[in-house]
Amino acid sequence: MRKAAFAAIGLCLLVFFSGCANHEADIRQRAQQLIGYLCADDMDGCVSLTDPLYVRAQGSQKVKFAFKIFNLVIRIGKLGPEDVRIDQVVLGEGNKTAEVHMSARKGEDWQPLEPSNWVRVDNQWYISF
Repeated sequence: MRKAAFAAIGLCLLVFFSGCANHEADIRQRAQQLIGYLCADDMDGCVSLTDPLYVRAQGSQKVKFAFKIFNLVIRIGKLGPEDVRIDQVVLGEGNKTAEVHMSARKGEDWQPLEPSNWVRVDNQWYISF
């Protein structure tokens, strides 16, 4: 009986932590996709990865304008997708939110950037403002 209880607890923990790993991989993939869209000046792509509630509230043109400002910073810094790395993904309670920590290459060094916030909506991850 005890072995069965420990086995059940172990299985639950395995399922829980494997779910966390999947969320982290999904967030990393979408954050990298967002970086690619920013570097390619693809504002529609950026909007597609933005919290739909925020886009509805602000309007897609306003959201595109905000990403244009980010794009300007990327152009001034002459950054490409290979010059931005994802250092850490910190999942929030219930795996509904996350904080993504990134760094940008500056010469030979990596400089930390402000963390970005992500939310899970309908089982999909979006950047949130």
